Amino acid sequence: MHPILKRNVFRIMVDVDKAEKSLKTFASNFKKCADGEQDDHLADVEANIKRLDLDLCTLFSDTYVMGQRYWKRHNISVIQCLHRAFFNLNRFLTGMDRLRQALSDQEKPVVGLEGLFMDWFRFKKSILDMRRAMASVQHRRKRGI
Repeated sequence: MHPILKRNVFRIMVDVDKAEKSLKTFASNFKKCADGEQDDHLADVEANIKRLDLDLCTLFSDTYVMGQRYWKRHNISVIQCLHRAFFNLNRFLTGMDRLRQALSDQEKPVVGLEGLFMDWFRFKKSILDMRRAMASVQHRRKRGI
């Protein structure tokens, strides 16, 4: 794996761990906290997810640039895994938005925490699949570059 991509994947894995810890803290304090504290924990989760989204975008752009420099064939599986990760992240963020709206309206959440965790584990699995796909990338330079 190219050193730039290795650094990006490392940052993503660190951010996944931070986001998962903040999500577990939010889930454990969900029932027993007051509304203001729930919003603080949810804001912490959202901040970690935004950082993770930025790292995914950086990895996507670096992978695209590497595809311009090397043969495109080796990047197809990585880019497909990245698309899957973005899709699962979008699903997770939609659930987070529904939860935030339900908390602000003082209603019972439409999306339970179980659904939110299922979306999170789908996202985490897509990140691990992407990491596996990147580990077996062969670099072959194009002619004339």
